Amino acid sequence: MRIVQNESIARQTVVMDDTFFGNSTFTKCLIVYCGGDFGWQNAHFSADCVIQFEGAARRLFDFMKQFGLVKIPKPGEPLPQASPNTETIH
Repeated sequence: MRIVQNESIARQTVVMDDTFFGNSTFTKCLIVYCGGDFGWQNAHFSADCVIQFEGAARRLFDFMKQFGLVKIPKPGEPLPQASPNTETIH
């Protein structure tokens, strides 16, 4: 797993898969998740980041949406804040 530490990332596309982010901030980023391992500790995401699911993650998202298990914010509505810490997901 790739490790990214102490980074301020702005206006970039960031693929979360196979990466651990420590003490990092994300501002106006496109956050892409495809279903792989990831993790973060003391990470902060600005409300203007956009989340995009691809591949297996997108299929799971669509499946969960069919059961009403996913709340999709309305346009202009801010995303809920992510926890600054997460266990590494395998």
